[in-house]
Amino acid sequence: MAGAATDVMIRLPETFRRAQKCSTANGRLSRQVYLANLSILEMAIKELDRLSTPEIDEAKVCADLNGDNDTEIRVQVIKDRPSRYVGRPRVSRSTRCCIPRAGNSCTRSAMSGP
Repeated sequence: MAGAATDVMIRLPETFRRAQKCSTANGRLSRQVYLANLSILEMAIKELDRLSTPEIDEAKVCADLNGDNDTEIRVQVIKDRPSRYVGRPRVSRSTRCCIPRAGNSCTRSAMSGP
């Protein structure tokens, strides 16, 4: 089928890969931050309230992702999609069905409809 895609690759702007001040990786590129932000984006696009992920260290992303009011080293489920992305782009909102760009704007995904 022409034009069909079964897999889509997304690369978020560099700011979505940078750690926040509360982390020992302050301002540096962080795989943990990027993984968390890609997971939050997936939740926004798919309109999910819960998502299984590879292990994420909540202390490194400066956020309670599983909603247990504790900082855990090996979180594998994000619950209740965070309203903001983690790390440096904390000012960016995780808007449902919206792909973030640098700054505070976003691009509506093709899945979001008109």
